[in-house]
Amino acid sequence: MIFSHSCNLNLSSIQRKTRQCRPVMASCQPSSNPHPDAIRRRKQHDLLVEKRRMEEASRKEKWWMKDMPSNMKVAESKEKLFSTIRDAIQPRVLVVIVYFSEECYTCKTFQPKLNQIALKNPSVLFLKVNGTDDQWKPLFEEMSVTKVPWFQFVKNGMVVKQMSANLNPEKLRELRDQIYFYNKQEDPEHATPNV
Repeated sequence: MIFSHSCNLNLSSIQRKTRQCRPVMASCQPSSNPHPDAIRRRKQHDLLVEKRRMEEASRKEKWWMKDMPSNMKVAESKEKLFSTIRDAIQPRVLVVIVYFSEECYTCKTFQPKLNQIALKNPSVLFLKVNGTDDQWKPLFEEMSVTKVPWFQFVKNGMVVKQMSANLNPEKLRELRDQIYFYNKQEDPEHATPNV
């Protein structure tokens, strides 16, 4: 009997305690004055969500269009490419046509360096042509572009130099030297008519 009596006492004391507790949902209700830690955590969460959204948006941006300086353009069509070259004839602007391919690892790793070169040569116009796009395949064949990245230097409407370049220091130096040389040159010699 004593055993059952003590059990009843314990049971009744538990029942009394549960009656005194507030409902669980009442504690989850938002208060009019949230705790400062809750505010801080909410702000951190919102910043994290925004950061992830920005990262996702930047992943969608094509690698060849990232951080392009103002003197670098992506050619949208053959007509636009040639009209841009024609427009550059009168002010005697050097146009560097950059042929590349989306899946070319060298092209992708070379892109940041190309952006730096363009920034250091603001008077030179860089036009990028994407060989992955079917509309450019005939132009690649017509211009005898067999490897990428491939560079054509156009001055006064004429192709004055063609070359390949990569992150090799010698090739980079040659690319910079050629840009400097043809940018300063008034009337290119040894030019082959084209465009």
